[in-house]
Amino acid sequence: MLIAPAWLAFSLGYTGRGALLTRRVVAAVMALPVATIGLVATSDLHHLLWRNYRVVEVLGAATAAYDPGAWYYLHAVYGYLLVAAGLAYVVGSWLAGGTAYRDQVLALLVGSVAPSVAHVARTFRLGPFPTVDFTPLALSVTGVAFGYAFLRLELFGFSPATGRLGRRAAIDDVGVGVAVVDRRGRVVDLNDGAESVLDRSTGAARRERLDDLVDWDGERSDGPAADRDARLVELDSGAGRRTYEVTTSPVRGPTGGRVGATVAFHDVTARERRRQRLAVLNRVLRHNLRNELTVVSGHASLLAGELDEPAASQAATIEARAAALASLGETAGEIERMLAARDGPATPVDVAALVRSVADAARAEHGGTDGTVRVRADDEPTVATHERLLRPVVEHLVENALEHGGASPTVEVRVAETADGVEVTVADDGPGIPDGELAALVAGDETPLQHGSGLGLWLVRWGVDALGGELSFDDGPDGGAVVTVRLPAVTDAGDSPVDE
Repeated sequence: MLIAPAWLAFSLGYTGRGALLTRRVVAAVMALPVATIGLVATSDLHHLLWRNYRVVEVLGAATAAYDPGAWYYLHAVYGYLLVAAGLAYVVGSWLAGGTAYRDQVLALLVGSVAPSVAHVARTFRLGPFPTVDFTPLALSVTGVAFGYAFLRLELFGFSPATGRLGRRAAIDDVGVGVAVVDRRGRVVDLNDGAESVLDRSTGAARRERLDDLVDWDGERSDGPAADRDARLVELDSGAGRRTYEVTTSPVRGPTGGRVGATVAFHDVTARERRRQRLAVLNRVLRHNLRNELTVVSGHASLLAGELDEPAASQAATIEARAAALASLGETAGEIERMLAARDGPATPVDVAALVRSVADAARAEHGGTDGTVRVRADDEPTVATHERLLRPVVEHLVENALEHGGASPTVEVRVAETADGVEVTVADDGPGIPDGELAALVAGDETPLQHGSGLGLWLVRWGVDALGGELSFDDGPDGGAVVTVRLPAVTDAGDSPVDE
C-alpha cells in the first residue's frame, strides 16, 4: 500500500520530475492506498479484501491463506500500475541519457522487478506454491540492488534529475524568452522570459497560435511562427515597449522529422538604441566633418598660393591635415558600409580574380607599372564569402603597403589555397607597421598609451573578423610588413562560417 506510491515518488524525483508531485497529485495517488488501510482494519465487516482467512501447512511450515476479494485485486493492479509508471520514467532516463545512467538504471530495475514478480505470483496464485508469499524474500534483492546503487553508483549524486533540472534552469535563467511551439505554431511551453514578453502565463497561452499572440510589425502569416526568419520586432511586453531579435530553431523527432520549433526572444533594446545613436552621430559627424574640412582645405589652398614663406608652408600643412581628416571620415563611412554587407548571403568568390582587380585599380591610381603591385596566384581558389567585405580588406592592405612602402614601393600579393582554406598575403618593402598600432590591434582596444594612427587597419581587422577569418602580421625577410588573411575553408555558398 505504501511501497508502490513511494517508488513512483522516487522515480519522479530521480528523473527530475519532482515538481509533478503537487499536493493534489499526492492526494489523488494516495486515495486508494489510504482507503485500503481502512478496509484492512474493518475487513471482518465487508470481506472486500479477503475472506476465509486461515492458517495452512506448506512444506512443513505454517503460512496464511485466504480467498482474495474484488478490492484486493483492485489494490494490487493499482500498485502494479504505479510501479510500471515509475519504471517507465527510470528507463526513459536511460534512453535519453545514453550510457551515463546505465548501471544505475539496471540496479533499479533489478531491485524493483524482483518483488513485483513475486507479488504478481502471490496475487494470481502462480507457481508451484501459490499460497507462499515470496515478496518479503524478494525485497532483500531490492535492498542489495538499491544499496549498491546508493553506495557505489552515486545514485543521489549523479542522476538524471541534475541534467533535466539543469536544462530547465538554464532555459529559465538564460535571460532569453523561449517559446516552444508545435508544427502548427501553437504554444506548447513558455519559459519565464517568454511569459514576460507575451504578458501571458504558460497555461493561458498553451494551444494558442504564437502568431495570434505576437504582432509581427503588423503583419500576419498563414504559416506558424516557426517558419519565419530571424527578425527584429518591437513588442509591448510586461517591461514596456521593447525591441526583440526573434530567432527560431526546429525541434526534430526521433526519425528526424520536424515536430515543432523553439522561438527565442532576445531583448536587444539597449543594443538597438545604442546602434541608432551611433548611426546618427556617425552620419552627422561625417557629413559635417566633410563639409567643414572642404572649406578649410579650400581656404588653406588659396592662402598657400598667395602667402610667402614660411606662412605658405604652414598653409600647405593645414591643407594636408584637412585632407587627412577628410580621408579619415571617408574611411569611417566605408567601415559602416562594409559591416552592413554582412546582412547579405555568402556567394562563391574567385579570390585570385578579386585580388587582380584590386591590383589593377591600385596601379591605375598610383600611376605604377606591373612591378608596383605584383600578384602571385598558383591556383584559382573559390570560397563562399561576402565579396563586399573581402574587397575593401584587400584594398586597404594594398593601399597601406603602397603608402608606407619604400621610396619606390613594391607590393606583392600572394593568393594560395591551403588545407584549411585560402590565404591572401600582402608584403611590402617599407619600414613595417609600428609596434603601437599592432599592439592596439592585438589587444582589440585603444588606450592613451596604445593606439593607432588611423582606421585603415581597424577596417581590415573588423572585416576579417566578420568573414570568420584570421589576421596575422609578420616582418619580411628583407624588412617590410607581411600581412596574412586566412579565409574559412573552401565550401559551397551558404556554408561559409561568416559571422552574421
